[in-house]
Amino acid sequence: MLDARPNARRLLLVVDQFEEVFTLARAEAAPFQQALLQLAHTPNHGLSRSPDPEGNEGEGSANGCFVVLTVRADFYPDLMVCPLWSEIDKHRVEILPLDAAGLREAIVKPAEGAGVFVEAALVERLVADAAGEPGVLPLVQETLVLLWDHLERRFLPLRAYEQLVLPRRAYEQAGEPPRTGLQVAMERRAQAALDELNPAQQALARRIFLRLIEFGKGRADVRRQQAAADLRAAGDDPALFEQTLRHFADHRLLTLSGQETKAREKNESAVQVDIAHEALITGWRTLQQWVTERREAEQTRRRLE
Repeated sequence: MLDARPNARRLLLVVDQFEEVFTLARAEAAPFQQALLQLAHTPNHGLSRSPDPEGNEGEGSANGCFVVLTVRADFYPDLMVCPLWSEIDKHRVEILPLDAAGLREAIVKPAEGAGVFVEAALVERLVADAAGEPGVLPLVQETLVLLWDHLERRFLPLRAYEQLVLPRRAYEQAGEPPRTGLQVAMERRAQAALDELNPAQQALARRIFLRLIEFGKGRADVRRQQAAADLRAAGDDPALFEQTLRHFADHRLLTLSGQETKAREKNESAVQVDIAHEALITGWRTLQQWVTERREAEQTRRRLE
């Protein structure tokens, strides 16, 4: 990386979702962490010391390289025993979840920027439904995306949300375990997308989603990014498999990264597939049922790979 930028005076390397080092690609985890550690300890390696355009001396010094990692809090036990911990512990910054005021601003400000007024009662309902919910921002984001289709002349009312989910009183009277409107909105979208498929595609969907989950040992299940080629079985119809992936991607339930759609059939190994939001793993009851039914069998299959 440094060699490819011979004129660089400073380097900022950002590693998002660093917790995947502990759940994916375990064979590469140790050398990757050692490379980051080496970079942190030799910050001026490969950086130019030539004068900058304003005539100041280059800063290939102790402040020349910066490494930023983002990690989920529930992976602290893994983080504390990794080779990078001594460096992380000295410089770590813990980002707390948004409080109610911050969440209100996150809902209202982008809408104002687009010239849309969100009814105050809707804002308060979203904030109340989000209280205590882990991973709340993706849930709020997806709910607002769904609500966007119910705009009334640049106005977003509470009734649009209650049409999408349920009135609060109906929730409280339901005999099921308590569920927030945010959870219901995401689950309804996921279930509707599944119900649109034929039985063969639904069977594919079950296998795809299960293989995209890293089953937790003493912690919550998390996403497990996989190459599309690793998700497709030898007997699958390639066109049907591609249609199923694209269907869930179009409904924002899966993310596809890598080559463009036209090149996928020729090089599936370059296409990475991931569950769009981990909230789906705990909030979509159909997926929870699949996990309950197939967890042990899927873990056995992975051990035998």
